[in-house]
Amino acid sequence: MEPTLSEQEETQLTRLIEVESNAAIIRRANILLLDHQGLSLEDIATQLDLSVRTVKYWLGQYQKKGMKIFPDASLALVSTEADRMPRIEIHSRNERLYGNRVLDAVC
Repeated sequence: MEPTLSEQEETQLTRLIEVESNAAIIRRANILLLDHQGLSLEDIATQLDLSVRTVKYWLGQYQKKGMKIFPDASLALVSTEADRMPRIEIHSRNERLYGNRVLDAVC
């Protein structure tokens, strides 16, 4: 299959392998990373001691669902600093802000 990971997903999966304790989740991440590196289905299966059918299944699930094939709790372990930082919008100096909302323009 075509490697389809974004740079952020590649980073998340690499970190996930380091911090996750669930072996099934680690295998799933490794399947995606090895596919991204261009390994064949057979090579991925051999390297991870899985069947080609299992490798195809998880690559297909990723194609359908993206990173939602991983539990939210697992992804929370590896969210990037940028993911955790609040988004700040720049408004003109004449606007008063409350939280994320512009209350009014100050004349």
